[in-house]
Amino acid sequence: MKNIKTILPIMIIGLILTGAGCLKVAQEQPKDEKKQVQEEKKIEETNNQENKTEEIDTSDWLTYTNEEYGFSFRYPKGWFIIEDESISRIYIRNVQGNTNKGNRPSDYQQIWISTWEKEITADTENNVKIGKPDGIEFGGGLFISAININGFIINTYEYNTLGGKILQAFWNDKSGKRYYATNSTEVGQENQQKMVENLKKILTTFEFIK
Repeated sequence: MKNIKTILPIMIIGLILTGAGCLKVAQEQPKDEKKQVQEEKKIEETNNQENKTEEIDTSDWLTYTNEEYGFSFRYPKGWFIIEDESISRIYIRNVQGNTNKGNRPSDYQQIWISTWEKEITADTENNVKIGKPDGIEFGGGLFISAININGFIINTYEYNTLGGKILQAFWNDKSGKRYYATNSTEVGQENQQKMVENLKKILTTFEFIK
């Protein structure tokens, strides 16, 4: 009987302590989950803020068509198309003529679409994806997205360089042919941001005509 009297209080204390511990865990768990949700929301909001695109009026844009490769896209009025067959690039610039650094206007913008083998490989895209782009100083802030145009997907990678934003895009046509697009760097942060926005908008107008 004495043993029962001794054991009973101990058991009661044990049950109380166990219950208190469970209550504490139950109280802390929602806090941890709430904190995680808040952190994820913060990251999402940051991405949305950093990648918020400025609305661009395309009502007066012109259309470029390449019969050889079988595609077309629209580009800003007043800009110029320069085809460089030596490296399979199509430049889209807001100036014409010599664009060496000493001759560039303060608002210089240049974008290009390419089928050059050096630029379009899957390895090149994978290097961008892991933050190690070929020949470009990676400055962090990688944002990966995609543009769906009539069933084909353009993968886009936007990130910071030492001089400002850059966008690199990769996609295939129905036959598997690879394409690449990007904007110039080292032309000032404001100009690079504008080029990124213009390139995004140009890519949304891209279509295959064959």
